[in-house]
Amino acid sequence: MDLLPRSVEEFRDVQYWDAFFKKRGKDGTFEWYGEYSDLCGVLHKYCKAPHRTLVVGCGNSRLSEDLYDVGYRSLINIDISDVAVRQMSDRNAQRRPGMQFVRMDMRELTFEDEHFDCVLDKATLDAIMAEETESISNDVTAIFDEVTRVLKAGGRYICVSLAQGHILDKLLHYFPDNWMVRVHKVEKGQVEKGRGGGRGGNAVALPVFVFVFTKKLRVGPAMPQVLELCLRGENNRPVRVESVQKFKEGVKETQNFALLWQRLRSVHPGEESQFDLWADGNSKVDAKVAKTEPRFTLFIVDNPNVRRLKGTFAVFIVPHGRETEWMFCTSKGRLVLTDNVGFRRLAIATLHRGHKYGSLQDIREELSGHVTELAPDGVGGKGKIPVMSTADDAGERDVCCTGHSEFSGDFVVEDFMTPTQHWHRRLIFLSNRNVVQSEARLYRDMPPPLPSLADRALPPVPCQPPPEEKAPPSKNQKKKAKKAKAKANKAAAAAAENAVTTAGAETTVEAAGNTESSEATANSSDASTVSSSAAATSGSSTPPATSSSTAAPGNSSHGDSGSSTAHPSSSASGPTSAAAAAGGATAATAQNGGVEDEDIDASFLACDHHKAMVCGLSVIRGLAQAPAGSQKALLVGLGGGGLPLFIHRFIPPVSMDVVELDPSVYEISKKWFGLREDDRMAVHVADGLKHITDLAKQDPKPQYSAIMFDVDGKDTSVGMSCPPMSFVEVEFLQSVKSLLAPHGVFILNLVCRDLTLQATVLSRVHEVFATAHCLDIASEVNKIVIALVQPVPCMHNDADLHVPAMEWVKGSAVELEKTIVDSAPPAARSNVRFISSMFAKLQLLS
Repeated sequence: MDLLPRSVEEFRDVQYWDAFFKKRGKDGTFEWYGEYSDLCGVLHKYCKAPHRTLVVGCGNSRLSEDLYDVGYRSLINIDISDVAVRQMSDRNAQRRPGMQFVRMDMRELTFEDEHFDCVLDKATLDAIMAEETESISNDVTAIFDEVTRVLKAGGRYICVSLAQGHILDKLLHYFPDNWMVRVHKVEKGQVEKGRGGGRGGNAVALPVFVFVFTKKLRVGPAMPQVLELCLRGENNRPVRVESVQKFKEGVKETQNFALLWQRLRSVHPGEESQFDLWADGNSKVDAKVAKTEPRFTLFIVDNPNVRRLKGTFAVFIVPHGRETEWMFCTSKGRLVLTDNVGFRRLAIATLHRGHKYGSLQDIREELSGHVTELAPDGVGGKGKIPVMSTADDAGERDVCCTGHSEFSGDFVVEDFMTPTQHWHRRLIFLSNRNVVQSEARLYRDMPPPLPSLADRALPPVPCQPPPEEKAPPSKNQKKKAKKAKAKANKAAAAAAENAVTTAGAETTVEAAGNTESSEATANSSDASTVSSSAAATSGSSTPPATSSSTAAPGNSSHGDSGSSTAHPSSSASGPTSAAAAAGGATAATAQNGGVEDEDIDASFLACDHHKAMVCGLSVIRGLAQAPAGSQKALLVGLGGGGLPLFIHRFIPPVSMDVVELDPSVYEISKKWFGLREDDRMAVHVADGLKHITDLAKQDPKPQYSAIMFDVDGKDTSVGMSCPPMSFVEVEFLQSVKSLLAPHGVFILNLVCRDLTLQATVLSRVHEVFATAHCLDIASEVNKIVIALVQPVPCMHNDADLHVPAMEWVKGSAVELEKTIVDSAPPAARSNVRFISSMFAKLQLLS
């Protein structure tokens, strides 16, 4: 029997409801949005037995009868349908003689002012507002006016609703100013949309909410709004929010999770879902952080085709600071992780900066109330859900500095502990949290640097290699680590850095169903992750919001190592000394006092594309034998200063001019990344495009041995994120060439997923320069283009002569590598010995 209306207009038709209740019959009750047992936990908190209570739109629900039976004797029920009123009166005349049923229109209540302590509405508002029209909105306003009139000061309007968008808007438009507002989610109550009488297709479970509007004892413009969310269960402490918008967001997130939960009941091969978990009222977290930053982000990945199946569902906790690694920040990486740990579904939880988490066990316990809802049907019950990580602890992260850049938005500088117990520092723009803009390694808890053996180098930035890479210590070892750390680090300082390894850690979360396998672990081979210097090689990503003269972001990121934008060529009037422009930089909020030179390990280049750009300098003829400071280089894009700091420290013949558009980035690089200017290093806060154009107009022009572009942008409509298109126009490339000496080299960091556009850029470079070479970065999407003003020795148009020319290039690379290695402390030499191996992959552009 089909009882649902054929159109939403019928919900407001008295004849429809009369027919509805006739078909149901006197004993055929119909419960909208749950039974009394679903609602009583919330209702009894706000509606007490002695209260005089008005139940509006009662229909033939048993809710009033159940309330009466547990002691509620002052109940008056109204409905617009004569049939419903007669049926309910007849049904309760003998058993519940004190309960009244009256036919009445909610828009015109006949009761006296302030007559009731409570007005209870179960689904009536939703039926009246089945659609959004001006007429209906006016009727609902009249209903709210009547509710306000008949309620006493301190009385409550309790509304049980699905909180559809237009209904939520109407409630929160009318009530917040002179009412205290609180909302509960009914834990067991839900309605399945789409199963009404066989019409509507697949069912979707929607959460049921109970809104409690308490009429204030005093009203006035100075009274603050009181808005509270109770969406984590009946015993959860209310969370007060500061605005109606935040209140709406809380309700909508709960609705979205319900839809997600419905979807997650079945497995969707190769698909991924994502949602945030915010701190609830019971969490011991900083209140300010809890309002602005989620506590966890969860990625639910389904992979039914795992190679070595160990179970159906598990949870994986990503330690602090590692959420930017490829395996955790990209869809493809997370799918690989799911396969490595051997579970058909994996819930991957990432931690957010600003929050304090305690131990891994603390995190497991905090997540336990959520993860059981994420398992597919048939998983859970009284069994155990494995919880894994890559280490024995949650990792460490210290926020050094936060601030705002005029060009790139909000940023954070933070220190974090790597899996190999090294401290790194990185700059992240919060517009794209998964992209590391710059990264450096610190000397924290390491012995003082060894002296350099380079006899031709200028006074260097002190450099000290890291201790030997090793797996994270066990729990017993960690107990002794604090006392023995200084001794252990000193002993490890002589060892070269080895590959990153991870250790497995596993526990289980008690669920509520069948037993699930808990034998899986994330060991160093199955769940090994790409270190923070590895980049995404596939999948789409959003480039960071950085200016067009800002260094391209580092490669420990989600996607590209650079991004592109339409260049703001009018953003600077011309080259300006960095010191003069520093006053315009946005101030940062620092938690400590910055760094000294000795804090930064200059031998560490986090990005392989920076190493490749250093390789490009080796084609400068005679560089290795040149006097200190004799070879001028121009770099557009400073970032954290890792690339220019490395060149300054380990290639003494090179003196550098660096151009950076963003004064905030310049200030950050000085205060937090060890950048220092001297007679071999000068930074100009200027528009890189205009800076080069102006230099090209000078007579005589300055002559550089190398010009390097490591600059990103923000124009996501272009398939190239580094550099901006304006930097690779033929006319501008001609200006670049005019500033290069005859032996000079142009080095371009190119990040372009559009293969057609990539070919166009490479063709333009080849058109302007005599020869061009390309280094593909295996761990990144970057290509490093190395273009020469003149052909290298033995280079002619005859293809047969390419091999001798390439041999000369590689020989020059060996010489430069020797210069760099000789300039490094002995224990740091493994860090800087990379040029020869990279040049083995050099390709000549045809």
